[in-house]
Amino acid sequence: MNYAKKINASPVLYSCCSGYNFYFLNDRRSCEIFHKSKSIVLHVKTKEFFYITPFPDDLNKEAELNYWVELIRKPADLKHYIWPVDVIALTDSSGDIRYALVFPIRALPVFENISTLLANDMQAGWNMPWVQKFIANLLDAWCHFDGSNYAYHEFSVDNMFYQKESFNVMFDFSFSTQKTENLYDTHFVNKKRITPDYADSYFYIDSRKSLMDLASDYYSIAVILFKLMVGRLPYQGKVMEHEPNANELEHKNWLKIYHKNTYFIFDIGDETNHIGGDTGFAKDEMFVDRWNELPEHIRNMFHNVFQTANVLRSADNLIFYSPHEWKEVLF
Repeated sequence: MNYAKKINASPVLYSCCSGYNFYFLNDRRSCEIFHKSKSIVLHVKTKEFFYITPFPDDLNKEAELNYWVELIRKPADLKHYIWPVDVIALTDSSGDIRYALVFPIRALPVFENISTLLANDMQAGWNMPWVQKFIANLLDAWCHFDGSNYAYHEFSVDNMFYQKESFNVMFDFSFSTQKTENLYDTHFVNKKRITPDYADSYFYIDSRKSLMDLASDYYSIAVILFKLMVGRLPYQGKVMEHEPNANELEHKNWLKIYHKNTYFIFDIGDETNHIGGDTGFAKDEMFVDRWNELPEHIRNMFHNVFQTANVLRSADNLIFYSPHEWKEVLF
């Protein structure tokens, strides 16, 4: 290969991790990763192809490069998570420098968006074989990641994927990923990257200032498990009524009210937001039956997490369960 000719024809992209890595941008090729088109780069020395993901605008700061270099050098579980191998500098048409993460192109089977599973409340329930199989794989993936001492912070429908036949789980990389040693180590997370359906209600309190911690991840685990095992979100009760058939904007507005009414729909001591019985919605009885069919110790775990004082962090003894603890009691 005539590198001199290649350099004249294409800009060189330099690694921020190693002086031995630099790439050519192949602006004529792209690849599709998890239903998203990604730009391709060619490693100059190894001639391998990689794809890149530019930093979000709120993270495009040179001062944070050391954090990303450290994250790349200490990867998490790679079986269920996509992880970067390099970070490079990009120069746009105005001469400003932006950064992008570099990822290896892996031969992955076809994955579907996880939102279809979480939205299918009529087919949910702990007694459904597919739910048990999917939850087992989901918790297995979370256990591996949790053991890497990272908080993911971005359990969004855009980042979570599964295989139709096996229900194996794969997570795309999260730009909100944080190295953590303590359950309450906080980290700013841009609300634009969060799917509020599964996010910690405490995250939306004004005084919280968009901070998340590992407990926020553990809360998201409980929400997703509850949605799969019962079919409803934990506060989607009579105060909220039923969400109308709405567009995305109306759904987000509904969720703003949802996070301000953190009354668990099966709260033992407070019936403010209960479903079933005299609420007038026949469909609610299906969710009540699913809830009553759960073993008592599992219902107690959901009670502990979703009680108002706990989720708003106003209790003296906060209770959040790790994926290992959920896996132990469910399987």
